[in-house]
Amino acid sequence: MSRLILFLFFITSLISCSGDLKEFKLLRYSDKNKKYEFEISERSYDQNDSLNYVKTYFRVINSKYQIINKNNTEFLFYNDQDKIDELIAVYHRGWRTHILFYKYLYTSNGKLNLVIQRDDNKTDTIEHYLYNHFNQLIEKRNGIYKVKYTYEKDKLIEVTEFENDEVSKHSKFIYDNKGNKSIENWVFSGDQKMRTYFKYNSKNKLISKRDSSITVHGNSNEYVEFLTQYQYNHNDSLVEEKDFGRVLSEKDFKYRGKTTYEYKKL
Repeated sequence: MSRLILFLFFITSLISCSGDLKEFKLLRYSDKNKKYEFEISERSYDQNDSLNYVKTYFRVINSKYQIINKNNTEFLFYNDQDKIDELIAVYHRGWRTHILFYKYLYTSNGKLNLVIQRDDNKTDTIEHYLYNHFNQLIEKRNGIYKVKYTYEKDKLIEVTEFENDEVSKHSKFIYDNKGNKSIENWVFSGDQKMRTYFKYNSKNKLISKRDSSITVHGNSNEYVEFLTQYQYNHNDSLVEEKDFGRVLSEKDFKYRGKTTYEYKKL
C-alpha cells in the first residue's frame, strides 16, 4: 500500500511540475519577444463617485505590435499571415498549474474556421464557423449555443442567437449614411423587446449607446432606458464610460456611475 501511495504521489507531482515547466517556458517566450508592456488600470465608481473597485491588468506587445501576453494567463502565438495560431491559457487551482491549448484553424481564404481546445485529458472543437460564397460569416456554433447571421449585400442586417435550438435573442440592424450601425432592434426571452441607439464621432468611434425598453410592465420606478457615453484620449483609446438611467416615471436620465481606464507604459 505504501508503494502505491508513493507511486501516486510521484505521478501527481510529475503532472504538476509539467504545468509549472510549461508556464516557465511561456514566460520566457513573452520576455524574449517583448517590445514593450503597458498596464491598464480600470476604476469603477458609483453614482456618488465613490470608488467601487480597481482592476489592474497588463499587456505585452511584440515587434509587430501584436499582443502576446495577457496578465501572464493567456499567451498568444501567430502564423505567417499574422493571425492567431494558438492561444495557451494558464490557471492555478490548488497546488497544480493547469494548461489549456486553443488551436485556431482557418479556411483557404484566411477565415477562421475552427477553434479546438486541448488539455491533458481530451480534445474538443469548441467553436465552428461557417461562411457563404461571399466569405461572410453566416453561422457560429459553440456547444449548445449557435448564432446565425443574415446580410443584405455587404451589411449585416440580422443576428439570431440560439440556445439548445431555441431562439434566445433576435436582432435587426439599421445603419447610418457612413455605414455605422445606428439602431439595433432586438427581442429576447421570447417577448421582451429592446431598441439600442448608437452614436459616433467624426472618427467613427462610438460615443454613446442607449438601450430603450419597448416592453414596459408599468412599474414607475423601473428603469426603461440605459445610456452609456464613451470618451477617448488622443490615441483613440477608451478612457471613460459614464452610465445613466431613466425610470418610467421621469423624462431625464440620472447619473449611475462611471468606469475609467488609465494606460501606462512599463
